[in-house]
Amino acid sequence: EASASSETTALPADEAAAEEPAKEEAAEATEVELPALAFGLHSPNCEALSGLELSPFAAAVAELYEGEQRSAGDAAEEDASARGGELAEAASRLAATLEGADAGRAEARRLPKWR
Repeated sequence: EASASSETTALPADEAAAEEPAKEEAAEATEVELPALAFGLHSPNCEALSGLELSPFAAAVAELYEGEQRSAGDAAEEDASARGGELAEAASRLAATLEGADAGRAEARRLPKWR
């Protein structure tokens, strides 16, 4: 029993010792990835991320960011299209108003002048 209990207490210590290098590797990877990720997220279309091997978390964040950028771009395009339609309609109304004004002036020239 004494040997069995020493094995059970040694097992968690071994696991903790095995986890330590993994934590250090993760910390080192994070130190490298996060600045690259931050730089990449602020560059057009995340081009800086294209050649990097990122952790699954960093890759997921980059993918979400790119998706948000595409959604924002799509929304901006739809907004611009709607505004373009509004501008075209306003231009059409202005042209009609100017044509009406020109027609009104031409008719006024034909009327006899009162003195």
